[in-house]
Amino acid sequence: MSSSPAEQIQQRLRAGDLSAALSECERWLEQAPEEPDALYLLAVIQRYRGQASAARDALEALKRLVPEHGRAHQEEGHLRRSLGDSEGALLAFGRATRYNPALVAAWRAQGELLATLGRTDAAAAVRDRLARI
Repeated sequence: MSSSPAEQIQQRLRAGDLSAALSECERWLEQAPEEPDALYLLAVIQRYRGQASAARDALEALKRLVPEHGRAHQEEGHLRRSLGDSEGALLAFGRATRYNPALVAAWRAQGELLATLGRTDAAAAVRDRLARI
């Protein structure tokens, strides 16, 4: 059984082969330019490659197609956090968990950011929520 394009790209990401992951993702997008999973993975790849502008573009395209795509907002949070925008990251992670309450990474990142920013009560509330997932 052959794996899906998303699975193949994720395998490349896990192996650290960003160039191959990007090539496969771009091929997928040539065939299906509005495929949400392809746009999401493109954003992830671009962030890992340090291409913040390209990652942001992919996320904006994805959110235009699927405004409530929780993982898109989670990835935006990771991107903003990597750029030092803690407040923007918190907002994005908050949207991610509102749209998809099962996104453990978004909850965890919110808790970490809140604690770093000295918002201990909010961080504790997030930790409590995370413990219930």
